[in-house]
Amino acid sequence: MKKNVLLYLSILYLSTTTLCSQDIRGVDLIIGNVTGRTFQAGLILYTDSVPAINRPFVMLNWGVSNLDTLFFTNQTGVIGGICKRAYTGATFTYPGDGYYIISYTDSFRIADIANILNSQTQPIKIIHENILNAFLGYNNSPTVSSQTTILINNNEYSYSPNATDLDGDSLFFKLIPCYSSDYISPDSISIDSLSGVINFFPKQIGTYSIAYKIEEWRLLSGQHYFIGSSTHDMPIVVNSLTGINEFAEHNVQLSIFPNPAKSNFTIEFDLTETKNGSIEIKNILGQTIKITKVSVLLTI
Repeated sequence: MKKNVLLYLSILYLSTTTLCSQDIRGVDLIIGNVTGRTFQAGLILYTDSVPAINRPFVMLNWGVSNLDTLFFTNQTGVIGGICKRAYTGATFTYPGDGYYIISYTDSFRIADIANILNSQTQPIKIIHENILNAFLGYNNSPTVSSQTTILINNNEYSYSPNATDLDGDSLFFKLIPCYSSDYISPDSISIDSLSGVINFFPKQIGTYSIAYKIEEWRLLSGQHYFIGSSTHDMPIVVNSLTGINEFAEHNVQLSIFPNPAKSNFTIEFDLTETKNGSIEIKNILGQTIKITKVSVLLTI
C-alpha cells in the first residue's frame, strides 16, 4: 500500500549580511559624444530602496587620471524594492586621440549574492573602452533597457537589453565575469551574441549577479573596425522555482511548502515500501547546512 508521509523540519537561516549598509545591485554606464573629443557620461545605479542611502554624487574615472563628479538627477521609481537612480556630469575633453578606459567603481555591492562569496565585501565595477580615432569618427555607447525588465517563464529567466546604437555600429554581446575576486559563474546561463538576450535556468533560489559586454564594430570602406565597448553589471533575483524533479526517476511524488522558506517548512512525499534514509538541506551556495535522518515504516 502507499502511505503518505509528512516531515516537518525547522532550520536556522544563516545570513552573511553585515551591519554595513550595502545597497548597489547593478550599474549601467552610458557615454555620449558631444563634439570631437568631448564627451558626457550618464550613470544608472540600481539600489535597494531600504536602506535608503543618500548618495548625492558618484565619481567617474575618464581614463587619464582625471576623476569627474556625476551628480544625482532623478529617481524613476521603485520596482520590487529596487530604485533606479540616474547621475550625470559635466563634459570632458580628451587631450588627443588614443585608447582610454572609462570606469566606475563602488564598494557597496549588496550582501548575500548567491554566486559571489561575501559579496558585501566585494566591489562593483564597470568600464567603457573609448577609442578615439578621427578617421573612424567618435563614438556613442549603446543604450540598454532597464535591468528590472526581466521576464520569467516557468524556471527560465530572460533579459533583453534591447540595445540601440546612435551611430549605427554593429553590436556583439558576450557574458563576462563580474568584477570580484570570489565570483562564480552561474550554471545554465547563455547570451545571444547578436541580440544580447540572456537566458538563465537557475537551480536554486537566490540573487545572482551577472555581467555582460557590448562590443561595437564600425563599418567603413567595406571593413569593420573595433570602436569601443561597454560592460554592464546586473542582478537576477530568483524568488521561486516551479517543479521539483529530483525524485522523478524513483517514481516518488514530492512537494515542499511553503516554497521558498526561510525557517519552517514541510516536506510531503509518497512511498510504496519501508525506507530508511536522510534528507540533506543545502543553501544557495551548495553548502550543506542540515542533514536529517528519515525512517519510515509502512503498515497495513
